[in-house]
Amino acid sequence: MANAQTAPQLRFSIEAWSAWAPGLTDADAWRQWARRPQLPGGDERPELPQYPMLLRRRAERLARMALHTVAQVRAAAACPMVYASPRGETQRAVHMLRELATTGTVAPGPFSLSVHNAVAALESIAHADTGNYTALAAAGETAELAIVEALGLLAEGHDQVIVTVYDETLPQCYRSDVAEADAAFAWSWRVARAEDGAGFELTWDGLETADGFGSRDPGPGSRPPPLPPALRILQFFLSDAESLSHDGSHCRWTWRKVA
Repeated sequence: MANAQTAPQLRFSIEAWSAWAPGLTDADAWRQWARRPQLPGGDERPELPQYPMLLRRRAERLARMALHTVAQVRAAAACPMVYASPRGETQRAVHMLRELATTGTVAPGPFSLSVHNAVAALESIAHADTGNYTALAAAGETAELAIVEALGLLAEGHDQVIVTVYDETLPQCYRSDVAEADAAFAWSWRVARAEDGAGFELTWDGLETADGFGSRDPGPGSRPPPLPPALRILQFFLSDAESLSHDGSHCRWTWRKVA
């Protein structure tokens, strides 16, 4: 029998936050949403008046949502940024693949904006920011792994890190292949160390399964949560709940508020 191990514990504070989704464009709207959450829907997109016109013309809704929330939490001093999206610019990529199948070519502009770090690059160009940024994807555990990445940067000596989690609705051709809820949204947190005092804690434990590999298949007929994992985490942050558990592919993540 394996020896029991203490679950790793990561402590942090959230110094500033912002979120955007169609129909949910300010803090009060999001706090009301957290009391009675539902999937955001609609075709609206942020205007981004604080960004140059050329950037606005190039940015699709996914990028606009992420850039809008980053702009709201930016500090006066530059800090590292973690951009995290489960699927990235899927809408743009599908359009590009269809163009490739039809014409045999892909325009370099759309291609450059379909890569996973495109949003980070646009933001850094707009602010002439040559600092550290990371772009990652981890399916339903994207928000958790973004926080792990951010706390690694804090451990290296940075005072604050901006974490941005964002996603877009899937193209129709993919929706039947995805079990989890689907929505367009973005949120940003500016996080810092919180060794003492109030803050948040993220822990994880391995899942116990019959196959011994630590992964779990939800099985046929299982019903997905009504919200994508990253929106459930945002709801937890905005609500009075003291904890939230989320089963990933190989472990159970638990978020806690620490007084």
